[in-house]
Amino acid sequence: MALIKIKFSNKRAMFFTMTAIIILCLFLLSYTIYSVVQDRKVINKRIDSMNNFVFSLEKDMSRQGYISGYRAILSLESYITSNGTFLSNSQDSIKETILNGTINGQSVNLMEGFKLSDWNSRVRDFGNKMNLDINYSLTNVTVTQDDPWNVNINMEISILIKDKENLASWNKNETITSKIEITNFEDPLYIGNTNGLVANKINKTIYIPFVNGNNITNLILHNQRSYYIESTTAPSF
Repeated sequence: MALIKIKFSNKRAMFFTMTAIIILCLFLLSYTIYSVVQDRKVINKRIDSMNNFVFSLEKDMSRQGYISGYRAILSLESYITSNGTFLSNSQDSIKETILNGTINGQSVNLMEGFKLSDWNSRVRDFGNKMNLDINYSLTNVTVTQDDPWNVNINMEISILIKDKENLASWNKNETITSKIEITNFEDPLYIGNTNGLVANKINKTIYIPFVNGNNITNLILHNQRSYYIESTTAPSF
């Protein structure tokens, strides 16, 4: 009877040991799954915040392109007025002014703090505050006019953003375009051909149609107020 009790006791001890091992394994498995899920939540949250940052960066880039381009055009018009001469290459001049804040190598007060290079520095500083390493470069800038009433500032950018804890990274190359409406700018033909003595702002005509039957009042008012219409024979801004 004693031997039977010993065998029964051993089986019982083995059962409790195996049960304890199974419970421990289940606990470790559950903890591991929980940790993976929590880590994934952290990574996903970080990715979302980086995506939001990049989205905001693109919007700010478009806004900054507009501000820099607008100020560059104002600066160049002032230059034409002061010198009484046209620009030898308007696209290159706008590009120089936007990037360097200069016209023919001379600094322009209106561009101080608004060059694209100034904005680049602010982007990196802001990234550091968000614990992000930002490798951002403006690879090219072109100036085009695809329609009569807008000048396009096209900025080709390369962005590499890394989380400083190596949770996620983001790499992208794209072109961002800022449209600058030319209405309310001075017509360069006036200031260039009169040594800056006569100026005329570009404003779309409100007198359409010009002629109603025998009534030419709209045409007269359009001419008197020096309004503008688009034409395939007209020069670009």
